[in-house]
Amino acid sequence: MAVDLITSSHKNVSKDSLRFAAATFYYKLKAADGYVPATKYHGNVTLLRAKASSDYGDNLGADYKLNEVCDGKVSVHVIEGDHRSFLEGEGVESISSIIHSSLAEPRISAREG
Repeated sequence: MAVDLITSSHKNVSKDSLRFAAATFYYKLKAADGYVPATKYHGNVTLLRAKASSDYGDNLGADYKLNEVCDGKVSVHVIEGDHRSFLEGEGVESISSIIHSSLAEPRISAREG
């Protein structure tokens, strides 16, 4: 069993905690995969994505299919690194700059514009 394999080399990890984390993650993915929005989001979206791609991300396209669920502008920013490392080092500076710039932009709702 995977739990036994992991806890054999990571003695500080509780088997019960690992089982709970794995089950929770599985059900989160299952819920997300089955989710179909009832309506589109009315507004702009800023996507910060890692440069290093995954098979899952590649199948979603450059904007992770956000254009299908919102009627505003989708701005995609690609940050150096992978899903974890883009939140470290220079990636943090890039993300901070993008967020500050995004918050400084005037807001016009999709229905007004």
